[in-house]
Amino acid sequence: MADGKKGVDFSVVKEGEPCPKEDGGALPWPLMPNVVGATYNKAVADLKAAGVPLERVKLEDVYLDTDTPTVEQAAKDGEEWHVCFQDPGKDGKVTSTTTVRLDLGRWSDASLVKTCLPAKGTTYQIPANDPDYQRPSISPGDDDSSSQNGSTGGGAKTVHAGAFCSPAGAVGTANGKTYTCKGPGQNRWRQ
Repeated sequence: MADGKKGVDFSVVKEGEPCPKEDGGALPWPLMPNVVGATYNKAVADLKAAGVPLERVKLEDVYLDTDTPTVEQAAKDGEEWHVCFQDPGKDGKVTSTTTVRLDLGRWSDASLVKTCLPAKGTTYQIPANDPDYQRPSISPGDDDSSSQNGSTGGGAKTVHAGAFCSPAGAVGTANGKTYTCKGPGQNRWRQ
């Protein structure tokens, strides 16, 4: 200082912002990793490793018939929830004002849909929930050469309570009674 007094210079950043490597340098914002295709658990681990604050993550669902999970629900079933879309994209800066969006689809080995959609909100996780879904009409005498144990991709030789069936939501009739294929995982005709 010109008057002979000693001074101390302080450099500060706003709360929640990272410190630059040197005075006056650019703020080293975390870069968004590519988590598309990862399970929710893997995506969270990748976000933490990249330094992305998890309190900035917002979850969305991708299907028309599925509610968005809470963070707790997604964490509980973290191997069944999969990231289909993300924003920002890979290597996008995650600043103090960035909201990270993960669009999730849920499926397990028993699910009918086991892949991400080409676009968010374009289809149903359970196809039978679609108002335009054409339920197959199945009669006891139907002969489907692909049938095994009474179960096919759209028909069945055996329609009676407890018989195997597929897909979930299919409707069959036998002896004047209507049966519905209950699933996933149950895959049996129920009246």
